[in-house]
Amino acid sequence: KSIAYTLSSNIPEISPFLMFIIIQMPLSLTTVLILCVDLGTDMLPAISLAYEKPESDIMNRPPRDAEKDRLVTNKLICFAYFQIGVFQALAGFFTFFVVLNDYGFPIISIPGEALNFDAFPSERNGNIRKDCPCGGGSNMKATKAAKIDVRIRNGVLEDDDDVSAADRARYCPPEDLGFKFDEDWPFGWGCPFGATKPRKECKFPTSKVPGRSTCYKASEALRHGQTAAFVSIVIVQWADLLICKTRLLSLADQGMQNTVMLLGLLSETLLCLFICYTPGISDGIGTRPIAGVHWFPSMPFSILIFLYDETRKFLLRRDRRLYPGEVKFVEKYSYY
Repeated sequence: KSIAYTLSSNIPEISPFLMFIIIQMPLSLTTVLILCVDLGTDMLPAISLAYEKPESDIMNRPPRDAEKDRLVTNKLICFAYFQIGVFQALAGFFTFFVVLNDYGFPIISIPGEALNFDAFPSERNGNIRKDCPCGGGSNMKATKAAKIDVRIRNGVLEDDDDVSAADRARYCPPEDLGFKFDEDWPFGWGCPFGATKPRKECKFPTSKVPGRSTCYKASEALRHGQTAAFVSIVIVQWADLLICKTRLLSLADQGMQNTVMLLGLLSETLLCLFICYTPGISDGIGTRPIAGVHWFPSMPFSILIFLYDETRKFLLRRDRRLYPGEVKFVEKYSYY
């Protein structure tokens, strides 16, 4: 049961890297946040399954054949990876896209933009990325652009000795600056918040002090999206933990007497809050204090996982009752 619980989160953890390779989509989950799940939020919940009381039908099961029965079977892989894991991956991507959309970057603008979501994006030679409308194509290194940090204010690039008038006119023309909802985009020489242009109005225009809002800033919106995707894994793992309590019986029959599990649910939630909202910690591992509304997009998936598994177990019990001695479809592919 513990293996089934821990394996299922591998799919939402690896799928962002597959999407990065296949369609050049920015990572919806960083390696640091993956470690936060595997070595942080999942630890105590996985251990708590060892304290789960036996299912009431345990004496009706034949002993495990040590020569044939393995802890990790094809059925367990099918269940954890291709059923629950897929639900969790969909929850992560959906949450990620919702957050970026709320900050001005709809899903249509995301594929192919992996490198343009970086702050001060650069080419392989280190120069400012050509896609950046203010400084792109010049011979200045992105690291130098970050160092001088010349900003756009009221739709005009500030004067600075490091950016000549000729470069200003050639590589940062006024007609390339701003868009319908913000005259200061991309906010500075070298695109300090990424070169991906927003395509819609931000849903949180007054959520922060002017100048510190996440709206229309690709690199900051990405951090918020990654944090929300991390939160989504914790939320769907709530349901995953509950369904892994039993392999056949309904949760209503098994009950919630496992106090270690209840402590595990509480601890992973508190740790998630700590990682997201503690200033020093969040800055160090690249998380952001996400808006409260961004906790909710993954919750329907968590409920769906629970309902799916309860239905699966109901069909298992029904088939065993109606067709004793036979292995039907549901048991063949999902009973581990």
